[in-house]
Formats: sequence, structure tokens, C-alpha cells
Amino acid sequence: MVISNEKTLGELVAEIPEATRILEKYRIDYCCGGKHALKASCRERGITQEVLLGELEQAATLHPQTG
Repeated sequence: MVISNEKTLGELVAEIPEATRILEKYRIDYCCGGKHALKASCRERGITQEVLLGELEQAATLHPQTG
């Protein structure tokens, strides 16, 4: 699964339930900050987008959403 850095944090956690654990690891607020784009959140926290996107893509592959 390829994830766009333009997606909002809210969209990501809705599509990839495991994303909550990953975002919490980097102390990214996906609840109140759910309307922020992933790339903006990475920039604000000083996190390399490629690293975070890689973890999210791996989580999406290993734990696909069912239902």
C-alpha cells in the first residue's frame, strides 16, 4: 500500500488502525490534530517523512483493515 503524505492524520488512522500506535510513538496528535496532513505533522515534529511513511506502509501491509 502506498500512502500519500497529503493524507490527514484522521484519514490514516481510519484506514490503518495500527497507525495509532505508530503516531503515538512519534508523539503525533492524531485526535485533536486529525485534520493536519501527515507531511505538516512530520515537519512540525522534525520527523523524516520517509521513515514514518515506511512504518505506516508496513503496518498497512501486515495488518490490513478488515470489514
